[in-house]
Amino acid sequence: VRPLLERPLGAARLAELQSLLASLPALRMEVSPPAMALHVESEGSLSIAITPLNRASRRHVYAPAFPKPKEGGWWVLMGEADELFGLKRLSLPKRGGSGAPPFKTELQFVAPDEPGEYEYDVFLVSDSYIGLDQQHKVRITVV
Repeated sequence: VRPLLERPLGAARLAELQSLLASLPALRMEVSPPAMALHVESEGSLSIAITPLNRASRRHVYAPAFPKPKEGGWWVLMGEADELFGLKRLSLPKRGGSGAPPFKTELQFVAPDEPGEYEYDVFLVSDSYIGLDQQHKVRITVV
């Protein structure tokens, strides 16, 4: 791959690209419980664990057109296509890497006002990078 990219980019730009790709955060999100039963309009809570899989080498995100250095942040959202049930902004610890303990948080939400079976999506969304999002399904039985 290197010879294919080096010709159009040049050695300096290729080195910059490699550095950028190595600095992108790699995270694993776990959501528990994956299924639960709640009463109509009662409060529910999901446990979210985010484990860093690499050590990001940049303190700030790569944003050359941004007027000042920007630290990356993350959002956890729960909902469906036309409704949002839970939203939380996260500031992950600066130190991480393979073997680091997971960052844990709780996402609060209110159950629907109609009994039934529901399936919602839980998203981990970067506020700085496109394409690093993650998605998990959660099943809720409302009685």
